[in-house]
Amino acid sequence: MLVAEDSFEAYEWPCPQLEKIAAAQGFKGEAGQIIAASMVGEDRESVRRVIVVGLGAEDELCLEGVRKALGSGLKEAEKLKVEV
Repeated sequence: MLVAEDSFEAYEWPCPQLEKIAAAQGFKGEAGQIIAASMVGEDRESVRRVIVVGLGAEDELCLEGVRKALGSGLKEAEKLKVEV
């Protein structure tokens, strides 16, 4: 997931627990910020790994910034052995 710094508060998180986890870890959507969390599925059986990457300020966002954020997220997924 990619989240911009300016839209952190208004972002529509896929589940409320993930927003709380991100906030508890100090995630604000700043460029270069990365968090990883394990989420239990709705079936209470499956577990999903979620990686959230900050994009920085929306008004400073450019294609290169998105490319770097995606690259950082993929490196984190590889490090954590998360299937993408």
